[in-house]
Amino acid sequence: MKNIKVFCIFIISLIHLSCAMQNHNNENQNDKKNYDFFPSIIVGKVTSGYKVITKDSTYIFQLKNDYQQGFQQDIVGLLNKRNLFLVKQIIENTEARSRRDLYLSQSLFLMDMDKKIVDTLYELKINKNEISMTPHISKDDSLLFLFIDKTGGMSKNKIYQSPVDLVIINIENGEVKRINNFYTFHYHLIRGMGSDIVSPDNKYLVYSIFDRRFDYERHCQQAKKSNGLYIYNVKDNNHKKILDIAGKWPIWSRYNDFIAYIYQGDVYFYYFNSKNKELLYKSEDDSRVWRIQWHPSGEYIYIQSRKQSKKWIHIGPGDGSYLTSQLFDIESGEELDTGGMFDGKGSGLYWR
Repeated sequence: MKNIKVFCIFIISLIHLSCAMQNHNNENQNDKKNYDFFPSIIVGKVTSGYKVITKDSTYIFQLKNDYQQGFQQDIVGLLNKRNLFLVKQIIENTEARSRRDLYLSQSLFLMDMDKKIVDTLYELKINKNEISMTPHISKDDSLLFLFIDKTGGMSKNKIYQSPVDLVIINIENGEVKRINNFYTFHYHLIRGMGSDIVSPDNKYLVYSIFDRRFDYERHCQQAKKSNGLYIYNVKDNNHKKILDIAGKWPIWSRYNDFIAYIYQGDVYFYYFNSKNKELLYKSEDDSRVWRIQWHPSGEYIYIQSRKQSKKWIHIGPGDGSYLTSQLFDIESGEELDTGGMFDGKGSGLYWR
């Protein structure tokens, strides 16, 4: 009996060991699954600064900010091949009586992970009422495309800013090329430009014109004829409309043959060769896609949506909604289980 009891205990121990090993293998498989699409670095804006997530660590990266003194620094980009942040610095006149006198200086520079300024890329001409808009880095880190609002934020309708200049900065040699009136129309139009507007070969930019003014404004219907998705040829300084719809936030695929964009709250692909449109993601009834972004691999697309809620969420766009984050496989169209790694990052999400 004693031998039988010992044998039974031995068998039970083997079963427990087998189960433990199976659970360990499952955990490793789950880790491997997450590892497949986990970027080498994720930077997201949070209340206390910027949350930096790598495969080995997570920490808060804080910049110098003193809002009472009018001093502000923000991360507005992340280089794709080097451990450098693109930082925008603003110094405001705290005694300004009008928006035109608000800014004392604005500059754009590269900062390393130790908060050391590596290179100042551009200084704006404050005396000419320039305000920099979102900068865009080419995928090979060689060029920076910066849009400049020349109205000083004082355009007729305040949120419609035009004309706009385009500044192209060669990061490697510091050469600066400025294209005056990148586009200008009779009325100020809204743009929906994402972080991946530059084609992989650096030859083109993709952007949208989205004029959502109401019909009571004079000549509004004429202005709305400009709505659509456009490609800009950097070398020839030429604009070409590719879609006659008021799509928003177009982003260029890393494969160079198609773009993704938002239309009426849903996500579509547009293929250049066939000129076909394809629906990737349709929003639920209580939500609308707010912004989209390519995963560094080009295999996945990151979608942030605004979901309606009665509860006020601070990081949301300010209308009582909150943000939801999803990652989709562009080949299968299936959503990936990210374990919430992208949740709560707001609009300032950068990765590589």
